[in-house]
Amino acid sequence: MTPPAALPSVRVAERRSRAFLRLLANICRHFPDLRTWLMDDFVQVAKTRENFSALVERGDLASDEADHGFAEIAGELDAWTEEKRHLKAGFRPNARPFGGLSWDEMESL
Repeated sequence: MTPPAALPSVRVAERRSRAFLRLLANICRHFPDLRTWLMDDFVQVAKTRENFSALVERGDLASDEADHGFAEIAGELDAWTEEKRHLKAGFRPNARPFGGLSWDEMESL
C-alpha cells in the first residue's frame, strides 16, 4: 500500500524550506566567512554541521523532493516522516478541520 500524497500546501511548504536551504548553501559558497560564522556560532549539533557542510559542498539535498529539508539537515528525517504519518492517520480522508475550510482555503485567507 502506498502512503497518501501530501496535501498541496504541505508540499509547497516543504519545497519552500528546501529552496531556502539551497539558497543559504549558495550564499555560504560565495561568502565563506558567513559559513564559518554560522557553523561556529549557531550549529551546535555535530550531525547538523556535517549535513549542512555536505549541502554547501554538494549544492542540493540528498533526499526526495517531498521530504522536509530542515529535518534532513538536522538529521531527523526519519522522525519527521514518522510524525507526518502519525498525524495524517489521525485525520479522516478529505478532512476540513478549520471550521469546514481546507488548509489551502485557510492559507489563502
